[in-house]
Amino acid sequence: MMRVWHFSANDCRGGAAQAAYCFHECLRKMGHESRMMVSQRATDDSDVQQISVRTIRQFSFHQILRRMRLLFLYRAKSLKIADHCTFNRNLAPELDVNGLLGNAGQRPDVIVLYWLSHSISAEGIRDLYEYFKVPIVWVLLDSEPYTGGCHYVMGCDKFKSICGACPRLGSSSMSDLSRFTWNEKKKVLGGIPITFIAPTLWLLRQIKASSLFGESRIENLPLPIGGKYFKPFDKAIARQVLRLPQDSFIILAGCHKMDDPRKGMGLMKESLELLAVKLKQDGKILDKKICCVFIGNDPSSIYGQVPFAVYGLGYLQSELDLSLAYQASDVFVSPSIEDAGPMMLSQSMLCGTPVVAFRTTGIAPEIIKHMNNGYLVDTVSAMGLAEGIYSILTCENRIQLNVSAAETARSYHEPGNVVEKFKNLLTSIIDDANNAC
Repeated sequence: MMRVWHFSANDCRGGAAQAAYCFHECLRKMGHESRMMVSQRATDDSDVQQISVRTIRQFSFHQILRRMRLLFLYRAKSLKIADHCTFNRNLAPELDVNGLLGNAGQRPDVIVLYWLSHSISAEGIRDLYEYFKVPIVWVLLDSEPYTGGCHYVMGCDKFKSICGACPRLGSSSMSDLSRFTWNEKKKVLGGIPITFIAPTLWLLRQIKASSLFGESRIENLPLPIGGKYFKPFDKAIARQVLRLPQDSFIILAGCHKMDDPRKGMGLMKESLELLAVKLKQDGKILDKKICCVFIGNDPSSIYGQVPFAVYGLGYLQSELDLSLAYQASDVFVSPSIEDAGPMMLSQSMLCGTPVVAFRTTGIAPEIIKHMNNGYLVDTVSAMGLAEGIYSILTCENRIQLNVSAAETARSYHEPGNVVEKFKNLLTSIIDDANNAC
């Protein structure tokens, strides 16, 4: 039996947390001792506990000095930081590792890290390793672990050499916050044997090219996605529950923030305009109307800007609500320009709803088989999205598309299979560490 401790920003909100919790839950069902340490606890799981942090009175002089410098860099007038989902400001609380051990009992055999922004700093990771002296595994859920703070590089390749003059920060200084963070990661994490898990080949290629961790052990393993809700379901009932029209083709799209350029909602709106023009020019007669459903914060920003009826479902947190949205739809469109997953793509396919996505985005080329279970758009463009949506809506064999989407995603993400491989990997890492002692 292994004792595994998982560290995550939270335990259920968002795709990253849900993936972490799925690993934790499946390992526990296999008979292993699994605990989650989170900054924000939302479940009533007794094996999930709040991370213990130090008060300012417990800070060392070095820790106080570090924070003062970070605050200075953060407040520099040249910086234009958007939010914590864009750039990790590296001001996470200081971990109280003694408190962790006191609350959790026995020491872990292995520590697994997930999405940690605003939860644990690079120094916090080092403190965990030095205190427990056990292997560390880091499941990549975006680019931040191997950059100077950017969660997504958006075409910048400075992570391959050394960060500084960060375009994400609007900075021209080589001694900006990104350089400080890069140097700190290099200094405090460089000597720690961390195994990285890349859920997609896109992430695998990026971290292998990174200057920070390109020489580390890196494994490719999909995320476990499943549960009792993400599966095909009666479309009419799903629409009835969500109060969506029964007599329409439903185009679904969504993201956390509609105004995030990386998520491509501008391209999405333009593609819908092009779709309307294409349908009119081709004289294609559809037996149903078309309407658009959007998931995410402030979907009202879409109203009146697309040529079809629009329904906003807001931010859906529960798996049940999300699954109903996928199951009610005829096609899910993922216009993300750069994304590690996105998990919504896989969740939609599990529910039997084909996906239109850019070939350059995360998992898309690994799981979407063109016109077999979805549509891969070769280049990032609104026209490409419009062509993809048109092809799915006018496909004469949409039922087979639905079936193939669910079968492919289930085979790829089935939690039992994924976590079995994860367990075997952890076991080998623990054995290697023990043999090296």
